[in-house]
Order: sequence, then structure tokens, then C-alpha cells
Amino acid sequence: MYNGIGLRTTRGTGTSGYVVKNLSQLKPKKSVPSSNFNKTQEFSEVAGSGSLGRRVDEGILEHDRKRQIEVKCLELSDKLEDEGLDSGEIEKRVDAYREKLLLELSSGKTNESSNLKQYETHKQLDLKKKQLEKLKNAFKMPEDYVEGMSFDKDLIELQKQQKKMEYEQKKLSEAKLLLEKLTTETKTTHKRHHSNSSSSSGSSSSDEEQHRKSGRSSKKHESKKTYTDSSDETDSD
Repeated sequence: MYNGIGLRTTRGTGTSGYVVKNLSQLKPKKSVPSSNFNKTQEFSEVAGSGSLGRRVDEGILEHDRKRQIEVKCLELSDKLEDEGLDSGEIEKRVDAYREKLLLELSSGKTNESSNLKQYETHKQLDLKKKQLEKLKNAFKMPEDYVEGMSFDKDLIELQKQQKKMEYEQKKLSEAKLLLEKLTTETKTTHKRHHSNSSSSSGSSSSDEEQHRKSGRSSKKHESKKTYTDSSDETDSD
């Protein structure tokens, strides 16, 4: 007896009275999610494309549609036989009707949403898939979205890091473009300044040369004037 729980006496029980481990009991194994849930594509492969992971078999759906076409053709054949037409005319009309139904089937004009039986699971899954696609387009959900992705913490963290890297790359490219633009503008301004300085230096050098020439001519004129004055003085003497 332990803490008021258990047998008051072990007499007649065939046990020692101690709590021991039951080695005959098998514990169920806990399902541990594998590493396949870390990526979108692998997650979709594990989860499946249908509701609750069930997949739609297109071959079964195609076979069932063609079977319904043959049933309608047989019904038309029986109706024409009751009307008393010959076998050749019946075969022509049935073939034309079959071609018409097959054309509608290939164009996707058949309406399968009505009168679905409970055992027609593939049709129900196909209809559910189309409804989910419409809902997905209405909410503008991404194409790579899979049911259950929002519960994968590693995938969410990976997507956040990817978005952060894309944002940083975008900012870096914008900064590079701005730097290239500023470099181009600086080079253009430097070229303009250099051309203006060269033109101004050329004009200043020409002005200086002209000033020198004018100075020389004025000196010659002064020396000539001095010479004439001195000659006049000698003549007066």
C-alpha cells in the first residue's frame, strides 16, 4: 500500500506488494515529423494535393466519364430501336451522338457537380480541388502554397530569411545605381570645369601677350619721342 492506494494485504494476490514495471506492455511509438517538412516541394509531396492528403486519380475519372458516354449511347440505341429504325441508321446516329459527347468531354463542358454519389470519392475530390483553386485565385495565394505550411516553423523562418536577403539585395543594387550616377555626374562636372579653366587660361595668356605687345609699342613710342625732343634741342643750340 502506497499513500493510501493499493492492497491492504498481499495475501492471496500472488504478488510481493511492490509496484513493479510491466514489461509486457507495448507503448505506441510517437510519430516524429521527418526533415521532409522543411521545404515546400517536399512538404507538398508528403501532404498530397487533395483534401486531407488524398490524391485524385485522373485515370479513374476519365474512365468513368467515358463509361457515362457509353451508357447514354446505349440508351439512345434502345430508344431508336423502339421507334423501329433499321440497324444502319441507328449506328450512324449513335456514332454521331458519341462524337458529340466526346467533343464536349474534351472541351470540358460537362457538368459533374450535380447528383454526386457518396461512393464517388474521386469526383468529390476533383470538385473540391477545383473549388480550392477558385478560392486560391480569389485570395491571390501563391502557387507554391500547400496546406499546413503555416505550421512549419523552420519553413517560415527560412522564408523570412529569404525575404530579408531579397530586400537587402534590392537596397544594395539601388545604392550601386545611385553611386554610379553620382560618379558619372562628378566626372561630367570635372570635365566641364577643366574645359572652362583651359579656356580661361588661354584667354588670359592671349591678354597677357597683347599687353606685352602694347607695352613694347608704348616704349618704342616714348623712346622715339625722347629722341625727337633731344634732336630739337640740339638744333636750337
